[in-house]
Amino acid sequence: MSTPIDPGHYVGLTGLECHEAQRAQLGTAGMIAYWRGCAIKYLWRCWRKGGAQDIRKAIRCLQFLLAEMEEPTHERDGKPAGKGSGPDG
Repeated sequence: MSTPIDPGHYVGLTGLECHEAQRAQLGTAGMIAYWRGCAIKYLWRCWRKGGAQDIRKAIRCLQFLLAEMEEPTHERDGKPAGKGSGPDG
């Protein structure tokens, strides 16, 4: 079911979600940066544009970010994902 927070127009003809195709191109480090940037964007604009809906979108981005960071099989910068492999060490 398509909602403003999870719109159907991001699903391709094969059923592949856009963010899955992005991940294949960008890898874990790229997706971590992408989701973080998207969350910042929605929080930045929420007071002037989307209000509560933008907060929900930011939360969704943060959920994707958390999933990327917690996925044990992904690697970023040559280190296994998890504690100590993020931007703060």
